[in-house]
Amino acid sequence: MTTRLTLSRVAANASHNLIYGTFAYGVNVGSGGGAGLGGGSTITFWGNLLDISQANNIGLLFTGSTGNIIYNNAIYGPGNTNAAISQASTSTGALVKNNIFWTGAYATVDASSETSTAYDYNDYFSASGTPFSWGGTAYNFANWRTNSSQDSHSLNSDPKLANGGSRNFTLLVASPATDAGTNLGSTYQLALSPSSSWPSGVYLVNQNTVGSGWEIGAFVFPPNKSTLPLMGCCD
Repeated sequence: MTTRLTLSRVAANASHNLIYGTFAYGVNVGSGGGAGLGGGSTITFWGNLLDISQANNIGLLFTGSTGNIIYNNAIYGPGNTNAAISQASTSTGALVKNNIFWTGAYATVDASSETSTAYDYNDYFSASGTPFSWGGTAYNFANWRTNSSQDSHSLNSDPKLANGGSRNFTLLVASPATDAGTNLGSTYQLALSPSSSWPSGVYLVNQNTVGSGWEIGAFVFPPNKSTLPLMGCCD
């Protein structure tokens, strides 16, 4: 469990963590927040579980932080109406793919951060109204796709998590997130096994060995859990 991840002037890789608590921001990269951080930092954030339901604040805050990679995460906080991910102050080039956003608001990208930003193959669920913002204008899902040219392959449907309120973000049978992601390459092919627990029982599975495609979210959905291959352990 990590209560907050804050980075300044570094390039970092964070994967297969469970992050929750009453933090100001779950992930704070760049010069934002109240810590007086400098810009120039970048994160590769993949395969994580981020629960923002207790925080009542932004989940991932990027301020003057370019080239961030956000792949195959499950972000949960249906009552949190702050953006699950916010790009501000020339936080260009963010790649946001294969994520579940079960949150009360989704993404905010200011006008200075639009360049080379790419959102796709995500599943957004539970927010109402206009939970996206692109260049300062708020949009619903359909208008976000049209006006931002983002998320052309993404979903706006219940991902059917086992029990989000108890931080069980595994996928149930008939989840639309199963086999609905895109192959992001060998660097990111290890996903969480449904049998994982934190901090010492985290097991990884090669997405290419299970099912017909990659999942959206952090967990694989094995067709036959009794034969699930365990591919190692990490803290």
